[in-house]
Amino acid sequence: MLGDRQPGPMDRRSLGRLLLKLRNSRHDHLEPELFSNASWDILLTLFVEGDAGRKPLPIKAICQDAKIPLATGERWLTLLSEQGLIQKERGAANPNAGMVVLSQEGISSMERYIDSAGAAIYAMFVDIRLDAEIDGHLVA
Repeated sequence: MLGDRQPGPMDRRSLGRLLLKLRNSRHDHLEPELFSNASWDILLTLFVEGDAGRKPLPIKAICQDAKIPLATGERWLTLLSEQGLIQKERGAANPNAGMVVLSQEGISSMERYIDSAGAAIYAMFVDIRLDAEIDGHLVA
């Protein structure tokens, strides 16, 4: 993705942040209801805001960042937990005050996806640059 070197955690977080910003920018132009994908928003949020998925985040904050209602978030968090992609830790006094973190499987899955997306973005950039060089538009 990045020449001959492998992407590191900061590269992945930066790419994850870009993917999250691109997803969120759709809401500036089209109705948010057209793009309901709560589980993906949760996974991206956990990866980007949770230090590449390694830092637990409060359930309420995850739902706010993913722009989904708490009840919807809870349902998707349960499913993601059942799939082995996240780990939930419940608060004793308030179940919604619990914390969530990506599991190792979740981290690995997100890293593979982000590496793949990064490679596609890089390849597109190289193609555009080569096209511009061929057309004589690129100034060195």
